[in-house]
Amino acid sequence: MSFEWDEAYRTGRYREHWDYSAASQEIATCVALGVFPRKGVLLDIGCGSGSDAVFLATLGFHVKALDISSVALDLVREKAAKAKVKVETICGSATKIPVEGSSVDFAFDRGLLHNLNDDEGRAYALELARILKPGAGFLLRGARISYNGNFNPITSARLRATFPSGSFTAGLPVPIQMVSDASKDPSLDGAIVMIRRR
Repeated sequence: MSFEWDEAYRTGRYREHWDYSAASQEIATCVALGVFPRKGVLLDIGCGSGSDAVFLATLGFHVKALDISSVALDLVREKAAKAKVKVETICGSATKIPVEGSSVDFAFDRGLLHNLNDDEGRAYALELARILKPGAGFLLRGARISYNGNFNPITSARLRATFPSGSFTAGLPVPIQMVSDASKDPSLDGAIVMIRRR
C-alpha cells in the first residue's frame, strides 16, 4: 500500500486530489480557540506533504508527523527546513503507529480514516487508545459521503462502530467543506468531529 502513496507523491498526482499548501482552516481555528495544548506532543496522522504540521511548528508547537509514504515525509522535511522549524517525521501505518504509549497530548487526521475499511478503522482506533494520554483530544476530518465508493465516510454510525465508548467520547460529526489547493478536487463534502480519549 505504501507504494501507491509513494507514487502519488513522487509523480505529483497528490496535487490533483488532496494537496493544500497552507494550513487547513480547521487547524488554524483550533489554534485561535486554544484547543491544542501548548506543552506536549501533537501528532498529525496521515500528514501528507505536511502543511498542518509545519504551520503548527512555526507557532512553537511540538509536532510529530506520521505518514505511510516516505516520499510524503521528504516533502514535510523540505517544508520544515524552508520554514526553519523542526517537525519530527515518522514513517508508519495508522493501524500500527510507531509511537510510545500514552505519549500524545492531541492528534488530528485530515482525510486518513475515510480511506480505511471498517476493520482497519477499528485497528486505528485501538492504536489511538494506546498512544493518546487520558483526556487527550483527537480532531477527525474526512469525507461524509462515499463519492462512488472511494471513501468510507465519517458518519455517526461509523464513529460508534469504530471508537469504543469505553475508551473514547465522540461528539457528533458536523458537515463542513474540506477545501484544498487540489486542481481536480478542490472541495470535498466533509465532516469534522472532536473525539476525546477517556
